[in-house]
Amino acid sequence: MSAEIQTPNCEITGLPLLIYPSRSGNDNAFLPTNFHHPQHPNRDPELQGLEGRALRYSAGQDVSKTLPDNYHRLFLGPELPSTTDRKFRSAVLHCAGVVPRQALDVSRRDTFKIVDLTDNELMWLSDPFRHHTESANHEKRSRRINREIGKFFADYALKQDIQQVISESVISEFIDVKTRLSRKKELGNFIMTHALNLSIEPIRPVIKTLKEEGNLPQVRLKSLTGVLRRFVKKQYLADYHGEITERLMAIV
Repeated sequence: MSAEIQTPNCEITGLPLLIYPSRSGNDNAFLPTNFHHPQHPNRDPELQGLEGRALRYSAGQDVSKTLPDNYHRLFLGPELPSTTDRKFRSAVLHCAGVVPRQALDVSRRDTFKIVDLTDNELMWLSDPFRHHTESANHEKRSRRINREIGKFFADYALKQDIQQVISESVISEFIDVKTRLSRKKELGNFIMTHALNLSIEPIRPVIKTLKEEGNLPQVRLKSLTGVLRRFVKKQYLADYHGEITERLMAIV
């Protein structure tokens, strides 16, 4: 059987529905053995380049070995985000641990049904041990993937109108060639934090809606800025100093 169906997306978040954590005959939850990428197929042009890779890497789920096979026999993949804005939004929501309230039960070969998750099922499915960035349990590969995600977040943030939230004095001091390196690092961190804050403003209403409806069971989402700063690490901020300077020089 060749896949013919497009994977449904959540109406609120726009994220693809995950695979339902079906249960075995003895009523034990399936052991996680395979990693399923919600954003696929891998070779699609929308998943190429830095932003495409960051989107694909940003989330997946560990599910029973047979379920991804059953899923891929049915589904071609979701409608993928086609703009940088939409890819950024989806990647941020993935990294924040957001999970749609519905899932796809593909436990029976060549058929499926859409399941409304209970509160307990939503919590189980969104547990960071089961729903996480690619290779979250493999340290070396995780560092590389997290840096790619962080690079996408930082690049996107620095394209915002950061002069709205950064004073002229901060801009002048940062781009001044006489500014000490230690001070430049401090200012760079300040500028990047404000740029990240600005970049996630359009996503905040989605998070507000999810919170009001009780669809954020995990404690990972203390703040969207905190989610981004997990990937845009302080020790790598110097990597962006050239880009920050170029961006600020263009607006002074």
